[in-house]
Amino acid sequence: GVSDCFAPQNQLARTAGCGQAYSRRGHYFYTASDVDGRTDRPGIYVCGEGQGVRGGAHARLSGALTACAWLADAGRAVPRDVARLRRRAARLRGFGEALERITNRPVRPIADDEWVCGCERVAAGTVRQAIAAGLADLPSLKIVTRCGMGNCQGRYCEPLLCRLFAAAGLEPRTPFTQKNL
Repeated sequence: GVSDCFAPQNQLARTAGCGQAYSRRGHYFYTASDVDGRTDRPGIYVCGEGQGVRGGAHARLSGALTACAWLADAGRAVPRDVARLRRRAARLRGFGEALERITNRPVRPIADDEWVCGCERVAAGTVRQAIAAGLADLPSLKIVTRCGMGNCQGRYCEPLLCRLFAAAGLEPRTPFTQKNL
């Protein structure tokens, strides 16, 4: 199988136990955070693509906002105009949404015999059958189909699985979990 979509690499935040959110527009999971990069885990911040696919300019701004949040939370002086950075970041989110509209529409349907998990050689048809049987989250799909059990731990197949859910008019309830090594 091939992937023709963008998906954030957020495995480190998942391993740390940070909450995940689902992008209905992009069909991927990202680390849930406030606009300043604070996650639901005290002392863990996320910036850049971990907050979702929004483009390089937004990634730089989110890094600056996250640094300001860390400084503020540590009781230190914040050297930047945070409100101005937030306004600029909000404008750039629109670019990310346009990018998702363009890149996440299926270029072509995934055929039933194409692998969506190359590590475990799981075909799209097998996943479609599992979704049709009522499996609604990626950990359940993992148990039944073995998708996400290979060396990559779902980094490559998760975006394709999300596409298959979207094609069925559904969204997965939860993402794959990450191993704590």
